[in-house]
Amino acid sequence: MSKTRIAVVIATLGRPEEVGQLLLHLKTQTHAPSDIIVSVTGDQDLPSDMPDGVRVVQGSRGSSAQRNRGMIEVLGACDLIAFFDDDYVPSRYALAGATALFERFPDIVGANGNLVADGINSAGIDYSKAVTLVVHFFPSPNNLPLTINRLFPEYLTRALVRIAQPQPRSDACVRR
Repeated sequence: MSKTRIAVVIATLGRPEEVGQLLLHLKTQTHAPSDIIVSVTGDQDLPSDMPDGVRVVQGSRGSSAQRNRGMIEVLGACDLIAFFDDDYVPSRYALAGATALFERFPDIVGANGNLVADGINSAGIDYSKAVTLVVHFFPSPNNLPLTINRLFPEYLTRALVRIAQPQPRSDACVRR
């Protein structure tokens, strides 16, 4: 089992049911997240039944500001951060696959996953249908597709980033 610590940060606004489904779905990961942060603008954004082990940060609205707040919470406590949208349904192997990718390619600093379906241009995709689609396309950890591009993900729905650990400063780096 990998010792890579991967935190999940979820920015949400006005979708307590969706974020609640995602939080429960994260419990099925074969590589458990070391930390789960939900970044909200208020209590109205949270599910009524919050799972144990989830931390909440609250502040101003905006996906970037909310993701940044979540990231600040886990800096220094993880090796990777997964940024998931509140309505994203990851494969149960998503975090294990991400960990394996970053361990296999230590020069990679960012990655994103494959999107099976997107309901943005429609009425959306029902949660149970989304789970069925994901299970169908990713039935086991042995057949996860891998494509390497040199571009950083432009959309953070399912992006992962490597967190650089601070290096001690040597005397040669100190300005006098």
